[in-house]
Amino acid sequence: MLKAYLLLCVCWLEAIPSSSLSKGKAVTTSTFEDVVNDERVWLVKFHSNRCGTCKEFGPIWNQLVDAFADTVSFGVVDIDLPDGMSLAQDLNVLEEGIPSVRIFNRSSDRSGALLWSGLEIPTATFLIAQAKQKLPAKAPGAPYLKSGGAQVQDL
Repeated sequence: MLKAYLLLCVCWLEAIPSSSLSKGKAVTTSTFEDVVNDERVWLVKFHSNRCGTCKEFGPIWNQLVDAFADTVSFGVVDIDLPDGMSLAQDLNVLEEGIPSVRIFNRSSDRSGALLWSGLEIPTATFLIAQAKQKLPAKAPGAPYLKSGGAQVQDL
């Protein structure tokens, strides 16, 4: 009986799209301009529900969102959806691979800066360090990554 219950739980979890388990605002072609023009810094994750590495990265992403949600905005682009795929193609995300994370702020170009992409899962600390390097010191929201929210060593 316990085996049947566990199997049912596993099947149920597999049926839940990983995007519903990812924290952050859904970003689409219609909401992307809001991200690019926002005064706050945005970290945007591009992923697929069918990607094993994307699913493995989910807990790290959620940890990052929990730590900095008060100071940085977070978005998620699901490339399994036609709108998400269109946005990923427009930004050449697929050339770098998924999952990937880009940083956007009003002072950067429209395509943002790549923080991470690949098969090796990064730590939240690594992503914050990358964001600090890519973000101009005077960019809106930059001080939050340096002093506000959770401390990098806490991640």
